[in-house]
Amino acid sequence: HTTEPELLFSGGKDPSAYKEWLESLPQNPDVISYSLDSLHELIHTKNPVRKHLRQAIHDYILEKSLWRNCTDSCKDGVKTNPNNPCACTCRNNPGITPDCCPTKRGLSRVQVTVVRAQDLWGDQTTATDGYVKVFNKHNFQVGRTDMITNNNSPYWGRTFNLGDVVLAENDKVKLEVWDEDSKWDDDLLGTCEVPIKSGLNQNFCNLNHGLLFYKTEVTCAPSLSGPYCANYVGSPMNFHLEKAYTSRNARPVPAEILMSKGVLLDRLYVHQETNYSAKTIP
Repeated sequence: HTTEPELLFSGGKDPSAYKEWLESLPQNPDVISYSLDSLHELIHTKNPVRKHLRQAIHDYILEKSLWRNCTDSCKDGVKTNPNNPCACTCRNNPGITPDCCPTKRGLSRVQVTVVRAQDLWGDQTTATDGYVKVFNKHNFQVGRTDMITNNNSPYWGRTFNLGDVVLAENDKVKLEVWDEDSKWDDDLLGTCEVPIKSGLNQNFCNLNHGLLFYKTEVTCAPSLSGPYCANYVGSPMNFHLEKAYTSRNARPVPAEILMSKGVLLDRLYVHQETNYSAKTIP
């Protein structure tokens, strides 16, 4: 039983709205309250038809029910409630709520990989002793690669995890390529300002002499998308679970379950691998 009391009791708070609604009733009647009851309630309790109709409605609802199967693992989080095997819970992440929703737009996880350099020039008489410093969007150094000696085209392949980052337009990380001498007098060979956007991006930048190859990988928090993880999107249903929920006609409750509940049906549809076929129950 449901009621809509807002307008009925709003005379003191908003008299004009209540008066306007009251005057509109002759031409536009409104539902003040309604009750939803089973059809068998219309039949007298002493009529034997009432019992049979009640059972028929019960069987119809079961026949049209959807079979739920939540045995797959969570896309995000873990299952912790034995009474609700479909519920996934996220823990120990300050940027994610317990129901695996982001606490703010733009939340992402950022990784930067310094891949290699090409045609560096750091010393007059020997090849370059190169290394790379990595700075986050706040210009704070988060790490550096190892130094590779005597090589003008070094390969590092080093990945730096910048952790959880709240993205905004024009956010960048900075990569500095250095030639090591005596540490205090190392030579800066060039700087790259690398834009960070969602997805996997591979590129290179020009140095004073030579090139630096890098890649960034930005993963938006659950339910966020867009280049800066600023758009909310619905989480798609797991593919295997989706097959069980496609529609009430696509996959009914299995025949053995219905029969165990006393449902007597002449014809049931039984799912066999990827095909649906009819099976007659005597």
